Amino acid sequence: MRGWKEVLFTDHYEISSGLSKPATEFGFGYPFLSFKNVFENYFIPEDLNQLVNANEKERKSCSIKKGDIFLTRTSETKEELGMSCVALNDYENATFNGFTKRLRPKTKNEIDPYFIGFYLRSPKFRSDISAFANLITRASLNNDAIGRLKLFLPPLNIQEKIGSILFSYNRLIENNLKRIKLLEEVAQRTYEEWFVKFRINGEQLAIDEMTGLPVGWERKKLNQVANIISGFPFKSSDYIENGCYKIVTIKNVQDGYFVPNTTDSLIEIPSKVKKEQELNTGDIILSLTGNVGRTCLVYGDNYLLNQRVAKLIAKENFSFGFVYATMRNQKMLTTLENISNGAAQQNLSPNNMGNVDVVCPDENTLSKFNDISDSSIKMICKLYLQNQKLKESRDILLPKLMNGTLNIES
Repeated sequence: MRGWKEVLFTDHYEISSGLSKPATEFGFGYPFLSFKNVFENYFIPEDLNQLVNANEKERKSCSIKKGDIFLTRTSETKEELGMSCVALNDYENATFNGFTKRLRPKTKNEIDPYFIGFYLRSPKFRSDISAFANLITRASLNNDAIGRLKLFLPPLNIQEKIGSILFSYNRLIENNLKRIKLLEEVAQRTYEEWFVKFRINGEQLAIDEMTGLPVGWERKKLNQVANIISGFPFKSSDYIENGCYKIVTIKNVQDGYFVPNTTDSLIEIPSKVKKEQELNTGDIILSLTGNVGRTCLVYGDNYLLNQRVAKLIAKENFSFGFVYATMRNQKMLTTLENISNGAAQQNLSPNNMGNVDVVCPDENTLSKFNDISDSSIKMICKLYLQNQKLKESRDILLPKLMNGTLNIES
């Protein structure tokens, strides 16, 4: 590891805090880097979809420039603390969240931002972060703790090589995510045109005055279209680390995407778990608590369905593509939110959900939509699995490159 050196963060970076804003200031104004953005990404996304009302002084003091690092400074667990992302470009008028810290480079020619993006996610750095975290009711990382963190840096040309190798995986992952997004959008637009606007291939369908639906169509209950399977009430006392079977909770069910990483697992499947409560690639799952109605596709092996998460299995004549598109439609999400109850948080009853109306077309139209949607869903799952393999390969390389055990100098 010739030429590698250990330095303090504060030798190379200035630390700043972000904006703390009331809820009324969100939803309009300027691009905003949220806690979620930082937590989920190695690098800042091209588009920051969340907006916040920020004045000129705030935009100047909390700006985002190329090479800036952002660390989550507080969280409920040490695992979420000190997660990071790096800005690979300047973001005009964008600001960042007060739950994060910005580390801005003092010099522009000593550290490669691609290298730093991966270094901050390496096991070594994550271990350092955990050691400095204060955990009382929440984990926190103050300026003093960040100032004591160290970077283990190779010469700039080696940083650039390492960053380039690892970023090549990210490029492939991002390309797959763009394809997934496009497939999702096409499926949702098609569903909206056919089953909400009643227009197919640009032609408006003839409407039956009695039903208000296209001729030959009908309304069915959701439980006539799909079986709704509730999760199993696993005992937390049975959980182990790195078990064979991973427990899927509401945290794994996001709006349109599945989070494959789980914190709870088992060494074997309890005898009372039903076969339908085991999860496989392509299964449709939905959140029943909190942000109810979030729907996504499972990908990967050895997952088990926990309580407060539902699995939907298409019934005969209906495809998983039709069921998935139905549950992802905004009208359905609004309906599920409206029928949920709970003071502290929303709770969705599978029985109530089963009684929701679903527009069902004639057999010929349904067959055509099944063909379109099923092929899209299969491709989406395939791309997700590809990304999972790319991430695993990248993360195997990551620690070896970051501790210098894998020589790339030749």
